[in-house]
Amino acid sequence: MCAIQAAERGFADVLTMAFPAAEALDRLSVEAYHGFLDLIARAKDTGHLREDFTDRDLPILLMANAGVVNAAGDAAPDAWQRLVAHMLRSYATPGALCSRCPAPPHPPPSTAPWSASPGRRRPRRRKPLPRP
Repeated sequence: MCAIQAAERGFADVLTMAFPAAEALDRLSVEAYHGFLDLIARAKDTGHLREDFTDRDLPILLMANAGVVNAAGDAAPDAWQRLVAHMLRSYATPGALCSRCPAPPHPPPSTAPWSASPGRRRPRRRKPLPRP
């Protein structure tokens, strides 16, 4: 779903829209939701998915992915893949096999100060502020 979201920028809107007059689309949406519930149950049963993962985590993943897709745009069109890989790792049970995380995208010039490059001096860590 995240790949479709990256390829078709309007896909996220379709996922969240209601089409009261489109019964066929509503039926497909319900079928997809139940398929997702089945996928969650099977992944938990096999020990690959954390027990605290719920169906409510998918919209959060899709919103985060939409944010990366929209923010990265054409400058880093595959940045979403790294986000999804990290999210899948966070949903996995300890010890579950996870695919390799894709390399980070090359930052566009506007974000260059946020990424440390070889030879660039990293900022010093500041002491924590005293607690009141």
